[in-house]
Amino acid sequence: MIKAQILILMAPVSNLSFPLTIHFPESTTTSIITTMSAPSENPKLLHPGKRICQIIKIKPEKLEEYKELHANVWPNVLAKMTKYHIEDYSIHLIPELNLLVANLKYTGDDWATDSEAMRNDPDNHEWWKVTDALQESLVPGSTGSTDKKGWWRDLEEVFRFDG
Repeated sequence: MIKAQILILMAPVSNLSFPLTIHFPESTTTSIITTMSAPSENPKLLHPGKRICQIIKIKPEKLEEYKELHANVWPNVLAKMTKYHIEDYSIHLIPELNLLVANLKYTGDDWATDSEAMRNDPDNHEWWKVTDALQESLVPGSTGSTDKKGWWRDLEEVFRFDG
């Protein structure tokens, strides 16, 4: 492996400079052309989008059914995620606590409006009718995924490394 380190100078633009290290196989014989922009002064903009993390309890006796359902998510539900600007969505399990942890990125311009539209979408209602029955909300007083209070509990981001 050959390692090349280059110092990118942005002085004419904004007095910025930053190192760039490139690794490539020794057998590389072709030219490599890289176009880069200066890093953002706001690290949140390096990876645009609102990151959201939520939790909910899974009923232990319903866990296998939940996993099977999510191994075959309905195509219209996946299409709605795209429609409402949801990307990079994953759900993780903490088995000892019967907790599901969801992480997603919202890339739209108005989370409140898109959330309301999702809550009112009939396709989502059908999916949630099935999934809500497998879960127990941690949002006090919530009656389901269509409740304006929410069904999954939002978690506060306390640290972020956006490198």
